[in-house]
Amino acid sequence: MRKFILSLTLLLLAGTAYAQTKEREVRRFEVEPHIGIASTSFLTMGIEYRYNFNQRPWDVGLNSAFDFNGGRIIAVGDYNFARNKNCSFFVGVGAGWANTTIMNIDEAIEQYGDSCCASSQDCLCVSPRIGLELFRHLRLTATVNTYNFKEAEFILSLGVAIGGGRK
Repeated sequence: MRKFILSLTLLLLAGTAYAQTKEREVRRFEVEPHIGIASTSFLTMGIEYRYNFNQRPWDVGLNSAFDFNGGRIIAVGDYNFARNKNCSFFVGVGAGWANTTIMNIDEAIEQYGDSCCASSQDCLCVSPRIGLELFRHLRLTATVNTYNFKEAEFILSLGVAIGGGRK
């Protein structure tokens, strides 16, 4: 009877050891305010909210940004290479809505002689991006925003991820 109770106790203890969930490698949520330089306008600023998946090197989020040409709200997703290292690369894509004057700049210059008179327009914005994350918090990102697949602008931005990192 003692052997049976001892065996049952060890079996239950072993079962509870494997029943625990694996500890998260990174924090779930992070916020990244960023500032950058765009090819069609001088300055761009924005904020991005991201959710990091634990078992997968993916993150998804919402990016909101504005510059002198207008603003945009984009759903984004990134694949992170070597996520727990001090230097890691990521690639991603985003798609969403933009209100911008980029589509009408040539017409405004032709009509009025000035690009400041361009009217804004709602359009689809698709933005592939690639970047580098340093020390799990500093993010350097190169993005190409395409508006209705007709006009495009290149953006180089620097952001600080608050949250994220190791847990």
